[in-house]
Amino acid sequence: MPLSPVMQQWIQIAGLGWPVIVALGLQLASFRLLNTTGKRFSQVSANHEAFDFQNKLTAAEIYEQIRDYTTESKRLYNRFFVIDFFFPLFASLFLSLLWAVLLPRPEASVYQQLLRWNAPLFAFLPALFDWGENVCFVVIINRYPEVMPRLAQVAVIFKRLKLVTLFATIGITMVLLVITLILWVQSLSH
Repeated sequence: MPLSPVMQQWIQIAGLGWPVIVALGLQLASFRLLNTTGKRFSQVSANHEAFDFQNKLTAAEIYEQIRDYTTESKRLYNRFFVIDFFFPLFASLFLSLLWAVLLPRPEASVYQQLLRWNAPLFAFLPALFDWGENVCFVVIINRYPEVMPRLAQVAVIFKRLKLVTLFATIGITMVLLVITLILWVQSLSH
């Protein structure tokens, strides 16, 4: 079964090299902006980190912390929300392009199968869950003092799914990098 036209084009774009570097640069720049905004948020929110940075956050903790939020907290969180739309997009774009560079190896049939399954698009799953989490958090914060316990639970579920898919994506990336390095070293000895 041949590759889909979308995957063929994705591989061609990634193969240019510069889109991978641009995506990495955008990821790093947006992360820096996200981190800076997160630190300012914490300073005006009784030293609570933004929910997005709290990997063990529970639904109950959302409402325990939100009581300490100020008007400035809400303003900064809304800014954080906008930035955190772009950061996961750029991070996923970088990893997806990197996979599209690392996977096209004719000597590895498993790689070809992964490409037929459009595996580089899997790198966008953490972004989708991150966006779901962000929408829940921004609604909860802006609607407070109204309490929405179900939405808080959904936010935590999105957060857990984001973390699972993020760790899987990073793990897959590390495996691909190691295998590529091994294949490169082997090619030097032939």
